[in-house]
Amino acid sequence: MKVQLTTNTMFEFKKIFFTVIILLSVALVFNANAQIKFQKTFGGDTLDTGYSIAKTHDDGFIIAGSTLSFGAGNSDIYLLKIDKNGAYQLSKTVGSGGYEFGFSVQQTYDSGYVIVGYTNSFGAGNLDVCLLKTDITGKLKWSKTYGGTGTDFGYSVEETSDSGFIIGGYTKSFGAGNNDVYLLKTNRFGTLEWSKTYGDTGDEKAFCVKQNIDGGY
Repeated sequence: MKVQLTTNTMFEFKKIFFTVIILLSVALVFNANAQIKFQKTFGGDTLDTGYSIAKTHDDGFIIAGSTLSFGAGNSDIYLLKIDKNGAYQLSKTVGSGGYEFGFSVQQTYDSGYVIVGYTNSFGAGNLDVCLLKTDITGKLKWSKTYGGTGTDFGYSVEETSDSGFIIGGYTKSFGAGNNDVYLLKTNRFGTLEWSKTYGDTGDEKAFCVKQNIDGGY
C-alpha cells in the first residue's frame, strides 16, 4: 500500500521547517558573536531529510530523519551518528518497502537510541505511530506500532523516569474527530501502558512532549 503525502501534510513539514529557520535567525540576532563551528551534509543522490538532533553521552550528536537514497525502498527512517566535530561515525536505515519517517530521537540511559515517527509498512492500517529502540551501534533491538485504521503520527519521544517512553503526536483513528492530540505511554520494551486523546471536533496536534518534575507530562 502506497500513501501519497497530502497538501496538509506537506504544509505541516514546511511550517516546521520555516519555524526552525526563524528560531535559528532569532538566536543569531541575540548572539552577535555566534560562530559556525562546522557544516556537514549527509546522504545520497536523492531526498534525505533530518528532522531531529540530540546530544549524545560522548558529546557527539544523533540525528533522525528519512532517506530515499538508501534502505529498503520508498522512504526509510534514517539514523546518523556524528562526533562533536561533525565527523560521520555511523548510519542505519529502518524500513520495509513502505513509507517510514523518523521525527524525534534521543539517546537512552543504556546508551542506545529511541526514535519515533510513523510507518505504513506495519500496524493497523494507513499510517501508524512507529517506535524504535536500537543499541549504541544503531542495531535495531525492537520496534512497535500504535494506532487504528486512520492516520496516526508520532512526533516526539522522551525516555521517562521509569525507563519507559512518552510519545506525543496526533491521531485520526481515535478521539473526538478530525485530528486529536495523541499521548502514549509505554514501558521500556515499547509495550503500550496507556494512551489518551485530547481535542474537540476541530484540529489538534502535538509536536513535543516532556516529563515534568512531578512525574506528569
